[in-house]
Amino acid sequence: MLALMTLVRTLGECYLQQSEDKADVSRDAVEAAPTGACLMVLNRGEMGQDQINDCIWALQAGAQQLVDAKVLGRERKLAQEAWQLLIAGDRKGAVRQLKRAATGIVMDIDQWERARGEDE
Repeated sequence: MLALMTLVRTLGECYLQQSEDKADVSRDAVEAAPTGACLMVLNRGEMGQDQINDCIWALQAGAQQLVDAKVLGRERKLAQEAWQLLIAGDRKGAVRQLKRAATGIVMDIDQWERARGEDE
C-alpha cells in the first residue's frame, strides 16, 4: 500500500505539472488521491470502518516516516517515465514502468527496515 501511495502521489505530481495552466485542476483532489486509492482497496475488503480508519492513519504515518527518512526517491524517474508513456498512449509500457517502480519501492523499504533492525 505504501508503494501504491508513492506511485499515485508521483503520478499526481506529474499531472499537476502538466496542468499548471489549467484553472479547473483541483490541487487538493490530486493531493488526496494517494489516500483515496488506498481507501478504494481497503473498502473492497471485509473490514469495518474503524479498521479502515486505523489502516489509513497507519499508511499516512508510514508514508510520512519514509519521506522524513528519505527512503524513497529513485522510483520517481520510473514513475515519470510511466506518465510520459501514458500520455503517449503506451499503456503496456506505462504499466511495465510502474511495476518496476513499485518493485524498487518495496526493495528500498525492505532495505531500510533491515537497516533499522540492525541499529536496534
